[in-house]
This record gives sequence, C-alpha cells and structure tokens, in this order.
Amino acid sequence: MPTGVQLVDLACVLVDLDGVVYRGRDVIPGAPDFFPLARRLGLGLQVITNNSSQTPEEYVDKLAGYGIDVTPEEVLTSGEAAARYLEERAPKAKTFVIGESGLRQALMRRGFEIDAGRPDFVVVGIDRQFTYEKLKTAATAILDGAQFIATNPDTQLPTETGLMPGTGSIVAAVAAASGTEPIFMGKPKPYLCELALRRFACPPHLSAMIGDRLDTDVASGIAAGTTTVLVLSGISTSADLETAAPEERPDYVFSDLAAFGSALADARAGTA
Repeated sequence: MPTGVQLVDLACVLVDLDGVVYRGRDVIPGAPDFFPLARRLGLGLQVITNNSSQTPEEYVDKLAGYGIDVTPEEVLTSGEAAARYLEERAPKAKTFVIGESGLRQALMRRGFEIDAGRPDFVVVGIDRQFTYEKLKTAATAILDGAQFIATNPDTQLPTETGLMPGTGSIVAAVAAASGTEPIFMGKPKPYLCELALRRFACPPHLSAMIGDRLDTDVASGIAAGTTTVLVLSGISTSADLETAAPEERPDYVFSDLAAFGSALADARAGTA
C-alpha cells in the first residue's frame, strides 16, 4: 500500500528524464503527453536529471524535439546542482572538471575557474571522453587536498541501444585512484530534489518524485520527504521491487509515465 499522499492531493511533480521520458534518443511512448496534462491539472512541474552532460537550454531544445515544452527554469541537472552547491560554500573556487559541456558551463556561469592549477575541488560528471590522463590529474589533485565532488553515482545509463557506463563508473575510478569517496550532488542524495522544491510553495510530501531507479530516484525522494513514484520503463524492474527492503520501496508503481498520468487524471476526475 502506498504510504505517500493520495494522487489527488499532489501539488507538484519532479520528473526524471533518462528511462522516464526517453531512452537515449528514443522517446518513451506516451511520455510527452504527461507535460501538458500536468499543466492542465495545475501542478508545479520541474524536470530533474542526474545527467550533467547538457545545459538546461540544451535540454529544452532536446525535449522540444519530442514535442515537450519546458523552460530552462523548469530543468535542473546534477551539474547545475553541483555549481550551486559550490557557489553557496566556496564562490569563485578553482576546479578541475571531468565532465561535458553541461557541467562545465554551469560552473563557468557562476564564476568558477575551470581546469585550474592546484584546484580546490575536483568535480566529476559524465564524460564520454574520459582518459587515463584525466584520471591521473584528478587523483593527484585530491591527494594534494582538493575536495572530491561528483554529480551522481549512476553506474549505468539507459540508451536506445541498451545500458552504457554512467557517471558512477568514472567516479569509481577516481575514488579508487585517490582513496577518497566523493560528496554526491544528485540522486540518491536529497539535494537535487530540495533545490527543485525551492521553486514551489508546497511541502515535500505534496510533491512526487517520478523516476525509473529505486537506488537513486526513489531513494532521493524518500530522503527529501516526497511522495515517490517508480516507473518500470528504465532501469529498475518488478524483480528489483520484490527484493527491495520495505523502507526502500516507492509509494506508487506504474508501467510508465503515461500510466501515471492516466491515474493522476482519473484521481482528479473522481473529485470533480
């Protein structure tokens, strides 16, 4: 039985992307229809993703290609979260970055020096050009005293051709080489959800974290105090649910985002 609020009482939704809206370049059937539905129902809407490869503006363009209209303010990435975390604690610090344009631009926009000598922070995100040289530079900086920040621990990333290595695989290499565990910004830590909820005038339990992974999306929602929704269109499976501890299980489970949207619409219609 769900332990969160009834669907009819939800006031805002936090929507993951990979495995929920699309897999790689392929949109998940029915997912685009959820966004206009959420707006018609008057829900606060925030897209949140552990993927730091792109900027919010790039995600807006990507989603537009699927017929989904969002604004940059409605997109929050783990790269943006990392930049805001550092801005709150060490503005203008020197950084060494393993990551792609989304993470690098998030840091540069907030005045951080990128790839500086003797960095204060090593910041690691998804990097499909990861090399031994980058690993060596990061590990050396951490051993010399730099703090280790990582966008997320996802070891795998769902794509249109199957599962590929994710940020967590790179993070594991840096952690092994430096003997240091990172501070994570994204899910399963609550910080990403908490940042997203700052936009809304609703308490966490009246929001729903919607994702495809028990170990990150659902765990993050639980940690942030939100209602949690697992969709079975990405990483986690029904078998994973059966073996999960009771405290790790979501409040609701649906086959995909479209099924959740239908249930939400039915719940609202039942109160009309």
